[in-house]
Amino acid sequence: MEISLGKRFNKNFYWGISSGAIIQTEEEGSVLIPITTDFKVLFPLSSSTLTPGVLLRAGYIINTKEDQEIKVGRKTQTVEMPNFIMIQAMPTVDIALSKSVDFILGIGYTHYVPTKDNFDSFGAVTLKTAFNFHKSTQPDNKPKEPTRDRGMEISGNLGMKYGFDNPISLMGDLALMYKWNPNISFGIGGGYEYLQLFFGGPEDDNVPLLNVTKFFVRGEYRLNDNRISPFAAVDLGVNNYSIQEDEDLYDNTKVDKSAIFVSPAVGLSFRTTNNSYFKFKLGYNIAPKVQLKEYASEYSDPNIEKWGVSSLFLNIGYTHTFSWGENWFK
Repeated sequence: MEISLGKRFNKNFYWGISSGAIIQTEEEGSVLIPITTDFKVLFPLSSSTLTPGVLLRAGYIINTKEDQEIKVGRKTQTVEMPNFIMIQAMPTVDIALSKSVDFILGIGYTHYVPTKDNFDSFGAVTLKTAFNFHKSTQPDNKPKEPTRDRGMEISGNLGMKYGFDNPISLMGDLALMYKWNPNISFGIGGGYEYLQLFFGGPEDDNVPLLNVTKFFVRGEYRLNDNRISPFAAVDLGVNNYSIQEDEDLYDNTKVDKSAIFVSPAVGLSFRTTNNSYFKFKLGYNIAPKVQLKEYASEYSDPNIEKWGVSSLFLNIGYTHTFSWGENWFK
């Protein structure tokens, strides 16, 4: 969570400063405080409310975690926790929700360099969402295209999951939908999830990391056709599980290949143009437990473990309705 203040000098360049708090879920009470400078290059599209860009960020991160006491032989040694130098590069998309409010979505890479020599640098894929409040930059004229009550739709989503047997994981999907009327859409899609079935490190070395590909049918119901509308959605499909490749540790571990799932959800839909929608969605993925079989040898009976993969999820998405198909079924 952070707050940024800055200035857009022209249509292509922004500079600002940011600060906030990063809460580490694996370290209770541990907070990182970033202080950064942000440079952003923007590429406005004259015919769209989408503005692609590239965010470059550098700064200093203050680590509030207390120093650790470790035993070395019979002695106790204090290990000072480091602060970090942070560098980030991230492609972004600014989505205009109104003349003075944008929603920012970005995904990129963040690298951390510790200030203490006895710690290694590391990096992570970073997903960013933010609201940008600014002076009006759009003309008063409305889009010429009317809102389509029928037509083919493309819908994409990115989000995070949190389950009781696994920590936060990433998810994404893409669906081909048909808008039947102002309220009802349905279609098919596929997606990917990354699951890690343990907290804070593998206490059991035989618990693997799972790749999950999914295929589903989806139905959505919007309460009304206003600019902002509540909606309900449900996905019904099949999860296909596989152990992460190139993990020699799990060579003797097998996993159930597939299982049916259902994901009911509710959310809010924001119309950004007459035929484009930005969506927030909160739901619950219901799926049977994954069965893992570890073989000590080719001839031994397997040690069987079952791990829950049902989980809460929160995602953000973007949907566009095309003119193709608007005269079907009339």
